[in-house]
Amino acid sequence: MAYLLLGLDALDLLNWTVGEDLAAGGAVLATLVVAWAISNRLRGVNEFGRRDDVGPEIREALAVRAAYRVARDTNETRELT
Repeated sequence: MAYLLLGLDALDLLNWTVGEDLAAGGAVLATLVVAWAISNRLRGVNEFGRRDDVGPEIREALAVRAAYRVARDTNETRELT
């Protein structure tokens, strides 16, 4: 989830065309799907299966970290403009 949010946050909506933004977003999503399939294959489970051993504490920590990074990057972008 954090990778997806950070990858989509990297889009340059002001300077890129719509096509370039869509291509970059598609590349981020494709990379995420391939990484997910490879990591699951290496763990010996179905390529697109979900983990069932991650507790709510880990999910919450990852979500908070991703939200913090997005907020930080947004503030840095505002300072530049």
